[in-house]
Amino acid sequence: MGRNAFEPTDEQRSMVRNMALVGVQRDIIAKCVINPETERPITQKALTKHFKTELELGADQANSDVVAALFRTATGRPSGAQVAAAIFWAKTRLGWRETSKVQVEGEIAASATIEVPGQMTPDRWEEVVGEYDQLGPPPFEELDGDADGDDDG
Repeated sequence: MGRNAFEPTDEQRSMVRNMALVGVQRDIIAKCVINPETERPITQKALTKHFKTELELGADQANSDVVAALFRTATGRPSGAQVAAAIFWAKTRLGWRETSKVQVEGEIAASATIEVPGQMTPDRWEEVVGEYDQLGPPPFEELDGDADGDDDG
């Protein structure tokens, strides 16, 4: 009797997407998906083959959510922990870096295009900001008890 091809369930697809969303590594995700035929975890190769969309969408959504949250945080009343967490994610997952300005003097005989891995395109950035603009201001926890934010006590 031959083996049947692995067919992911909706529950498995949801689990993989959610795990990718929160940044779980693919080798760990693969260990959590059990093939009912073999009753064993699937391989990373099978994970990539059968769950490509879920892996990509989960990671893309997470990155977009963090960038949008960082934007909302920068334009609202953030706590230090929120800012630090969003910046950490952007640096470790999106390849963002703090940069220094470099001034070059004299003639330049060549030109270069620099691509930053994980950098969001301007069109995607506008799309993300537009989605979150529709949500209105974020509900930040009031730490100082001054709900109107005017510091008048």
